[in-house]
Amino acid sequence: MNIFQSTAQPINIHNQTLLLSTAAEQGAGLANAYCALTSTILISPSELSLNDTVRKESSYKFNVTNMGNSLANYKLSHQGAALATGKASGDDQLLAIPQYSANYATVTFDPSEFELGSQETREITLRFTEPAGANSNLLPIYSGFVYVTNQINGEAVHLTCKSRGYSI
Repeated sequence: MNIFQSTAQPINIHNQTLLLSTAAEQGAGLANAYCALTSTILISPSELSLNDTVRKESSYKFNVTNMGNSLANYKLSHQGAALATGKASGDDQLLAIPQYSANYATVTFDPSEFELGSQETREITLRFTEPAGANSNLLPIYSGFVYVTNQINGEAVHLTCKSRGYSI
């Protein structure tokens, strides 16, 4: 399952071409069987649930394994998905369709770049900061994708991350 999630193609919100759909709606994205079968990068886990504001951890870890036959240099990056809010300000009713905005979490990586020989594995630490526009009273959900890109051949996989910006 990991390889199908990490090689999926994230998609934009319908009729809003500039914003990626939240991972709560699309999961990891559209499956790409060819990329799954030919990928030389394995990440585990392939999805992180950051929980809510009460149960959020200070950091999260995942592993990257070079399944290829040669040395690889990797670089990490983050692409935020739309912040979805479930309520309007001053209203106690849930919205039928969430409001979307371009407010993204900030992610730091340790390390942000590294190299792995064939069949080697490296543990990566991630730290998340909630989006500035996430108001916990409006039931926000934020998400995004942490990319691991091979700097030699351009191959990339992603780790899907999602969180509720409120406690339940």
